[in-house]
Amino acid sequence: MLHASLIRNGPLKPAETTTVRSAEADTTPSISAVSDALASGCFETLGVALLRGRLFTPQDSSVSPAVAIISMSAAKALFSDSDPIGKRIAIGSDAVKAVIVGIVQDARLWVGPDAHRPAVYRPLFQSVTTEPQLVVRVAGDPEALIPAITREVSGMGIETVRSAKTLQ
Repeated sequence: MLHASLIRNGPLKPAETTTVRSAEADTTPSISAVSDALASGCFETLGVALLRGRLFTPQDSSVSPAVAIISMSAAKALFSDSDPIGKRIAIGSDAVKAVIVGIVQDARLWVGPDAHRPAVYRPLFQSVTTEPQLVVRVAGDPEALIPAITREVSGMGIETVRSAKTLQ
């Protein structure tokens, strides 16, 4: 078994936080949430389960409507017991408005004190990202694959492998 995808921050890095509020009503209080951008397939790679709605697809691009996936704790904090699928949220100081397309389980994907906050995820190709990380999940010894992955990524042209770490 081999899963691979791209993520902006990802595991082993400090969490980035942002403010999130419902865009359905201007009076809704905001929450502080961990924020990350992921390519399609990344939730599967990281082992984060979809609870409702859908995951990101390659069609969630820079030319498509803005979408987001939120964690279960973010859904509860923002919408109590109502269904958030299809509702809009305002993300960050720029108040980017995105439609919620999915809810995933709460997961600790980052290090640091902010790692346990509710989370909001955007498609990688709908956010500004200069150096996404490649995340890989394999059955067996991940250390054994590092030389082959480094060789393949380095052989693609402008990509550079700066470091390789395992979560074990």
